[in-house]
Amino acid sequence: MSETKGFDPGKFLNTVILIVFLLLLVFGSTNLRDLTEVED
Repeated sequence: MSETKGFDPGKFLNTVILIVFLLLLVFGSTNLRDLTEVED
């Protein structure tokens, strides 16, 4: 792999996937907590 200056779509895609995964993890855990706390 050669270092290229400028926009790296691969690295950008990996970063986006990581951020989305973390967001899903956070929102998923909070949603699960809400579901377990609220029992109608």
